Amino acid sequence: MPPRRRKKSSNTKKSRSRKSVSQNTVEGNDEPQPPNLLSLPDELLSKCFEFAFEEDLEDGSFISLRLSHVSRRCRVVALGNATIWTTLLHDSRLHSLDFIRACISRSRNLPFTVVVTFPERDLESAYTYINSVSPADYLAFLKRHVRLERCRRVVVEYDPGLLEEGLQLQDDEWEHFAPGGFLVNVRPECFVIRVPYSHYWGEDNDSDSEAEDRLSPLISGTFLKSAILGSRLEHLTIHAPPKLLEYTDLRFGSLSSLHLSLNYESRVSAAKFLRCFPELQDLNITMNLHSPTSTIPNTKELFSLPSIRNLRFDISVCHDSDRDLDEVQLPWKDCVFPNAVTMDVRLKFQIMTYANGTTQLHRSEWKFRPLVEFIFRNVRPFPSLESLSMSFKIVTYGGISVAERLPTCPNASTLFLLNRLPHLKHLEIRSDLRLSVQTTILDYLQRIKFNFPALQTLKLRGSQLKIYKWVGLVLQILKEQGSWGTFEELVVPPEMALPGASHGVMHGEAISEWIRAKVNPKWN
Repeated sequence: MPPRRRKKSSNTKKSRSRKSVSQNTVEGNDEPQPPNLLSLPDELLSKCFEFAFEEDLEDGSFISLRLSHVSRRCRVVALGNATIWTTLLHDSRLHSLDFIRACISRSRNLPFTVVVTFPERDLESAYTYINSVSPADYLAFLKRHVRLERCRRVVVEYDPGLLEEGLQLQDDEWEHFAPGGFLVNVRPECFVIRVPYSHYWGEDNDSDSEAEDRLSPLISGTFLKSAILGSRLEHLTIHAPPKLLEYTDLRFGSLSSLHLSLNYESRVSAAKFLRCFPELQDLNITMNLHSPTSTIPNTKELFSLPSIRNLRFDISVCHDSDRDLDEVQLPWKDCVFPNAVTMDVRLKFQIMTYANGTTQLHRSEWKFRPLVEFIFRNVRPFPSLESLSMSFKIVTYGGISVAERLPTCPNASTLFLLNRLPHLKHLEIRSDLRLSVQTTILDYLQRIKFNFPALQTLKLRGSQLKIYKWVGLVLQILKEQGSWGTFEELVVPPEMALPGASHGVMHGEAISEWIRAKVNPKWN
């Protein structure tokens, strides 16, 4: 007679059940915890790797290498995703071309981003790069092993020390800028020239002038001898408008997107430079101001740039507690954008963070008005503008908003020159400050000056905004001018909306009810 199987006790079943539950809970906490990253299926884990690769712009495929070393499974997943091996990054961390060869193999036939860094020739940099692959060897390797048509994005970064006494490249590095060299033959869609010099030269005007004198020949030389001469280039990012291009008749028809990243007050007007791109549609200007004045030459001539349709201005002002920002002169002051349709304006004051992590404001009110007045300085600078988004912030030098760190919300003021935007349909205002609008009663009494009949939507983002009375005046003027029937939508912070308004979005009669409750009880 066969032996009887031993029946499992109910206690064993219960212990296993408790064990399976405890795997997704934290000790002392009965609430189930979300699964960790490695518990995801391979498809989702591969997507997470891809997100990490796309977000880490500085590490490129080096982050993919680190992810592949977490575990055997992570290595299999990483090697199966060709996208995360498509950045061929050269800097001091590249100690062997075998890694670049592996990236080329693992990326299959996907397009590449190529990054090359030219280091400074001092002793410290020489020690850092002593066991690293040189830029010349890296570019020579790419020329031999990479099909040029796969290089869709090229980033060239120069250490600012190279510019101290002119561009000091080695002979074998210069040859890649000469006819037949890699950087001349390649035809990318996106070309970026990067010079991280903002902390190198300081903030005084003499240093800024020296920086521009050194950068201009460098960028002009690289600019004229490299991929910009190809017909495929669509996007360009540079740190300064090259002086030499002011006096040429060169036209580059393929470029549709340009990003000017200016880390000091440029003394070169952007207008003549921008005219080199007759098909330019998207213009993005990022600028740090270190003083409230500029030495850009004044000119009575205005340059029309009719091809540009989309604008973005990101302006940061380094706070000086000893003086106000009374007047602003920026490189595009002589430009007119007659056909611009959308514009995103981001204005920030930057303040110092102390060693203990605290910040201190040295003024009771932060005035954004000079910046806004400069952008809309002409009577009709943007006659076709239909959509305008504006944000106002005070941030640390690390870009962190100070409104979240302080016990009381900072006060700020600005103005909105709607009378200069006759075709504006959509206006969005974003701020975490206690923002108010500077107006005079006389301005609003003279209704003929405030003619903006096209306005259809007004969106307010920020719980501390103090501009509701201004909103009521704007809508009152629309009603007086007979344009109330075409106004479609008002959006306010949810905590300021009336009950029943989903996410603060209001239409029709709900707008009138909100105005009567929050702004003007006599509204009809």
